[in-house]
Amino acid sequence: MRRAAVVALGTAARRDPGLVDDAVQEACIRLIDALGLFRGQSSLATFMAAVERRAALDELRKGLRHRARVKRAARLADP
Repeated sequence: MRRAAVVALGTAARRDPGLVDDAVQEACIRLIDALGLFRGQSSLATFMAAVERRAALDELRKGLRHRARVKRAARLADP
């Protein structure tokens, strides 16, 4: 799962190793919920990698949204 997160995050994983840990943790939580949806049409590893990839991209988007909000707040605070 960690490898799938690193691949999905790309260079962001090298800049912020904590992002990978957050993505893996989020994927583990999501995987528990998603196991009931697993139909067996692919291997379990493929299913797990897909869950991890989505969790990693969501973590990346969350970080981008946070940075954008901080920049916006800083612009509004400057006279």
